[in-house]
Amino acid sequence: SPTTSKITKQLTLTESLDKKKLWDINDNRAVKIHKRIGEMIALDIQPYSIVEDIGFRKLIQDICPNYEIPSRTYFSQKVVPGIYDNVFQSVKAHLDTANYISLTTDIWTSNNSNAAFLSMTGHWLSDEFYQQRAVLRVIHFPESHTGQNISEYIHKGLATFKIQRNKIHAVVRDNGANMVAGIRESGLKSMSLQLCIHDSIFSQKSVKDILASCGTLASHFHHSPSAAAKLETIQEQ
Repeated sequence: SPTTSKITKQLTLTESLDKKKLWDINDNRAVKIHKRIGEMIALDIQPYSIVEDIGFRKLIQDICPNYEIPSRTYFSQKVVPGIYDNVFQSVKAHLDTANYISLTTDIWTSNNSNAAFLSMTGHWLSDEFYQQRAVLRVIHFPESHTGQNISEYIHKGLATFKIQRNKIHAVVRDNGANMVAGIRESGLKSMSLQLCIHDSIFSQKSVKDILASCGTLASHFHHSPSAAAKLETIQEQ
């Protein structure tokens, strides 16, 4: 029977040089990888300095020898802001089609830096009646947590996305005095779920008993290393 042999195509000089040539920073193939690295930085909350890490650079070099990783400044000033702009326009397009939007807002303090932050999330229904939501704003909030400052923050967030006030159905907040004052000064309708949920839960004796038992159980394992070790052994089984 006839034998078949594998024919290996010999690369031309041009093809051989192209395999070793680094892509230009604006080459479409390079731009695609820029974007993927930028998305990784944003989604995984990685520092921009990751593009300078030796292990990361070796990984990229092995995967794609033609790709040259740009500087951290390139990612912080061009790639990630570009991704932000695209996401912003996509969210705004969805908000523009929503008939009504509800907001949730809160202030919290970081455990690590003791810095205060204020966030605002939008909630709406799509035409297919699916619940949609997007974080519209998160900012460092070093100012005094007065009602006026909170009100200004909310209005700036609405202005950023060009959301009309009559489109806001309600603002869901906690029952803090400053948050109550902020929503009142903004002129928007507010709802407080905190007291409703708290009262509905703790008005039921069975729920209170269960929570008390869970608290006692958790406290026992927290204060007893031997009990915690035994529990871990049981969990592994």
